[in-house]
Parts: sequence; C-alpha cells; structure tokens
Amino acid sequence: MKNLTPAIDVSTRPQKVECLERLNMLIPASKNQYTSWMIQLGSETKDLWEREFLNSISLKNSPVNLGRDFYSISLHAAANARDILKTIFPRWICPILHQWPVNPRSEKFVERACSGIQNKLGLQWQNIQVLSATPELKKVATGIKGRLLQLKQNSENDSASKTSILVILVHPRGLAAGLCGEKLELGSAFAGGLGFLKEKSDRSVFDESQSRTSRAGGKISEVLAMLEELKISSKEYPKWLELGAAPGGMTEELTRWGASVTAVDLAELAPMVKKNKSVNHLRINAGEIRTAEHYDAILCDMNGPTGNSARIVANLIPTLSTGSLIIHTLKVASFEALKEMIQLVESVFTENGARIIAIRHLFHNRKEVTVIAVRR
Repeated sequence: MKNLTPAIDVSTRPQKVECLERLNMLIPASKNQYTSWMIQLGSETKDLWEREFLNSISLKNSPVNLGRDFYSISLHAAANARDILKTIFPRWICPILHQWPVNPRSEKFVERACSGIQNKLGLQWQNIQVLSATPELKKVATGIKGRLLQLKQNSENDSASKTSILVILVHPRGLAAGLCGEKLELGSAFAGGLGFLKEKSDRSVFDESQSRTSRAGGKISEVLAMLEELKISSKEYPKWLELGAAPGGMTEELTRWGASVTAVDLAELAPMVKKNKSVNHLRINAGEIRTAEHYDAILCDMNGPTGNSARIVANLIPTLSTGSLIIHTLKVASFEALKEMIQLVESVFTENGARIIAIRHLFHNRKEVTVIAVRR
C-alpha cells in the first residue's frame, strides 16, 4: 500500500520505550500450563472459535456449557494463558485446579465448598473473584466469597502471594476453582466484564453505575483498565486522536480517564460530550487527517468497510513516535470473514511501522474485535 503521509522526523520527539516494554505484557507469557480451563465466550462466536481459531490448541472434546456464556474445556496438551488468549474470542479464562460436581442448591453447599477449596487451594491468595454462571446462583456465589474471606481473616497464617488471585465459578452442576498470578492472565481486568464490577475499591474511573453516552464507551473502558493493570495511565498517553467519535461514548471514557481528545466525525457529538473542555470536535472526514504527530494514541471506531478504516489509520502511524498506541475496532459484517480482515489489518499496520500486540473480542464488542497495536 502506498503511504500518503508526508515524511516526518519523529526521532526528536519523546519515545515511550518504557511503556512499550510494559505493553508487551498485555497478554501475559505465564510459564504455568494446564489442560483444564474455564472460559467465558460469546454464544455467537463459540462455533467459529472452536472450528477456526484453535489450530494450535487441541481440544479433547467440544466446550461444555456451564451456564450462560461460561464453558469448560479440556485439552490434549497443556497450554498457558497466552496460548488461549491469542485465539481472540475468549473474553475471560482461568485454569481449573479444583472441581466439585455437587448441586449448588444442596444443603450446606457453601460451607462444604469452602472447606474443599481451603483444603485444595489454601488461603494464601491476595484477591478473590467469585462468579455465578446463572443469575439464580448469585446468592450462593456471594455466600462462598464471604465465607472464604472470613476463613482467611481468621487464619493464623494469612500471608499472601503479592499477585495471587483465587477464582471460583459457581455453575448449575457444581463449582470450578483455580488460581492465577494477575488479572490480565484472566484476559480482562474485570472478571466477567464490567457488569460484575461491584466493589468500590475496584471501580477506579470505570464505574458501571455512571451513565454512558453509548455502549461503545464500555469497549475503551476495558482497554484502559488493562493499561492500568500495566501501570500505564493518562500521564503516559495524555493526547488522543479519535476517528469516528460520534456520539462520543469512547470520548467520554477517555476524558474520565484523564486524557484530552480530538474527536473527528462529521456527525454531532452528544451535548454532554461536546461541552467537555477536554474535547475538541473536528467535523471533517477522517480521511482528511494527514498527521497524528501531536498525539500519543489513535483510537478508531469508524463504521464502514474494514479496509477503508484500516488504511486511514495506517497512513497516520508513521507520524507517531515510538511506543504510541493504536486502538482499532475491527468491524466485520460476518465473523466468517474475520481471518481475512485480520490479515489485511496486520499487513497495512506492519507496512506502516506498527506491531499488533493483541486482538480481543471484548465484553462490549459485538460483530467486531478490538485490535491493540503500538508504533515500533
């Protein structure tokens, strides 16, 4: 593809080398490998994921549904978090180290479940996340979490690994539990997505109770939460260029994070977004932008053909400094065409100096995936 961007010397501008090193850990390269996993997977992507995206991971059988969009998988060969997250569609994952196939509505289930978890996995974890695979089991999950926290508090030896997280999924046929080293090994900074975020201490700026201009805001919130897990804040990426901004859902979340945004869209922004002093609205076609040299990150959520938006973004990449972020929502008419679209985006990004570090089907994605890349 011919680069239409004027030559610009970016060597004299601040390079984000340290950020680049941290961004490489967006999908953790955990040494621990397991053959049994619990995952959260959109129902619309399950069949395609199993058929097309598991070439490097051999399943013993099809994913077993545990309720709603939670599944368990068994592998012929052990895999780590990076192996599974690279297959794009799993939104949340955890190794299964303990299973108890007992009806969660049975008598004394909570007490007996907690005793089994304590005996098998111990109490030496720093954080705990307990999810329910169906709304009806939420009360059981809450009871398990409360009881385990009580046991931990009363434990004589309550020293904890600095990064250890105990994860429990209560489902209609029992429970599954495991341990992981950090939140990003789960695939998301929020277990189960933003909708599961209840504890005030974990809310940060991503408060699900806050009203949003549009659903799109949730997509960038998930990405920003991942950045915060890598100790990356708006101080490292203060200025964003957003293409396809209207009505302003993502713009709104970026400003809540602490960034300033140049929002590009011919359509109008929502009134609350437009009057934000951290927002500059350019009512022009995104293709008219010739440089992103004054920005630390590009965010693109444009509608229309994937090839068009990918090339618009790719032409701006050479004007960014090393370590600058590119967040691109890759929209597809059909998931069946996704592999071809990914190859196209990877090709034009690579040609223009960017490296893709993650492609994920986030909790707020629908017929789209989110591409996270950095300027090399």
